[in-house]
Parts: sequence; C-alpha cells; structure tokens
Amino acid sequence: MHAANVEARHADEACVAVLGMGNDGHTASLFPGSADLDRALASDQPYAAMDASGCPVAGDWPLRITLTPAGLARTRHRLLLLRGETKREVFLRALDGNDIRELPIRAALGIGIEPVRVHWCA
Repeated sequence: MHAANVEARHADEACVAVLGMGNDGHTASLFPGSADLDRALASDQPYAAMDASGCPVAGDWPLRITLTPAGLARTRHRLLLLRGETKREVFLRALDGNDIRELPIRAALGIGIEPVRVHWCA
C-alpha cells in the first residue's frame, strides 16, 4: 500500500475513474460496515488497504485496495455506471442523504474537479 501511495505522489493525476456501485451502496471497495471503512474515508492518501470481512458482497475476497475519497477527489472525470432498477433506487437514496458510512457511494459525489457523471441502464 505504501508503495502505491508513494508512486501516486509522483504520477500525473488520473484523468478518469470508472466506478460501479453494489446494491448495498458500496463503491471502490468501500463497503458499508467494514472494519476499515472509517480509516479509509479519513485517509489523505489516494489508496488504502481494506478488510471487508463480514460484508456479504465482498465474497471470497475481503482484503482489497481501495481508492479513497482523497484519491477520487484528485481524479478529473468520475463515471458511475449503474444497471437495474435496484441500483437506481439505491443511488437516489444516496442523493437524499449524507451518511457516507451508510452508503459509501456518497464519497464519490460532490467532490473533485468535476461532478460525477452517472450512466444508468435498465
């Protein structure tokens, strides 16, 4: 993790991040209820290690690397790709609140150089 953050400090800013969202509102391996969520959300580094043990949608891969809100904020273009009515409803709920711990997709909204661009299909 340290190496990824050191390299990011010396690299050009990312021009685009393509994000998805789970039915639980997770994005970029920021899972609601994960033990490391608060630490990753508060990090000033672009990347953080995440332990999503106990989060059902993490499946067989609970140990992950995530792009933090600080990393997302440094990305000029953020695209969010959503498919299905359930994810549309979760996204609309995210727009109506501000608790990032409840729906981590909120970490990608309202930050950065340009607003997140949402692409939804049925």
